[in-house]
Amino acid sequence: MSPVQLAAVLAAVILVASTVSVELGVTVALLELTLGVAAGNLFHLQTQDWLDFIAQFGSIVLTFLAGMEVDPAYMRRRLGPSLGLGIVSFVGPFAVTSLVAYVLLDWSTRASLIAGTALSTTSLAVVYAVLVERGLTHTAAGKLLMSATFVTDLCTALALSAIFIKPNVWFPAFLVVSLALILVLPRLAPWFFGRYGDRVIRRARAPDRSPGRLRRERGVRLGGVGHRVELAVDGEALERRGLDLAHALARDSQLPADRLERLRVAVAVQAVAKLHDLALTFR
Repeated sequence: MSPVQLAAVLAAVILVASTVSVELGVTVALLELTLGVAAGNLFHLQTQDWLDFIAQFGSIVLTFLAGMEVDPAYMRRRLGPSLGLGIVSFVGPFAVTSLVAYVLLDWSTRASLIAGTALSTTSLAVVYAVLVERGLTHTAAGKLLMSATFVTDLCTALALSAIFIKPNVWFPAFLVVSLALILVLPRLAPWFFGRYGDRVIRRARAPDRSPGRLRRERGVRLGGVGHRVELAVDGEALERRGLDLAHALARDSQLPADRLERLRVAVAVQAVAKLHDLALTFR
């Protein structure tokens, strides 16, 4: 089957799954998995390199998004239930499946462990998709499920590492580098994204020194405090609608120095505007 034909079949399966999920009220991720298995066996579909790349890349992105939804503060508060649900949901199926494969099916030890791991894992990406579709990501139950699923996936990763690992001279170095990245990246990321994540490069223009421009640079427009505060600083307008600028200044402490300075000036302007409105009230 050509790549175009394969893509057409998959697009049709996705469309049918989305339509049926709306009509039946069933999560679309489950229907996509079910119809994907049915279509693969019915049409004898074979995977291709481009499809493998999209699948792997999509799973990484979806897992990353799911990890972003895990609330560390909530997980620390509910550490007991999160660990309990996650460990039990892994150990139970792992033990039963491994014993059945080893004792009843007479599989080898390694094959039995792999079967137990495969049937005990929980897809964080699928759980995340279901919770987002149901609007449960920010509820207590949704946060607990995400935390428990994270623990289950961590157990799966540890089990697979223990089954397939072949220690060599590079293994200690890998552990040291991984631990260093885990400790350093959370501290480095806020500075990096604050510095480079919200930057717009504009083409340089000749400075406008017309009388009207100079008046706008020196002028401060006050009025409707809480709805509009506009200040020209170095020729660039700073505008906030319905926003407490003092709160914004405290919250955005990682902003670059030039943006922090504009926020500080805007806070001062907002204070003057409040006094201006108060004076108008007593007239």
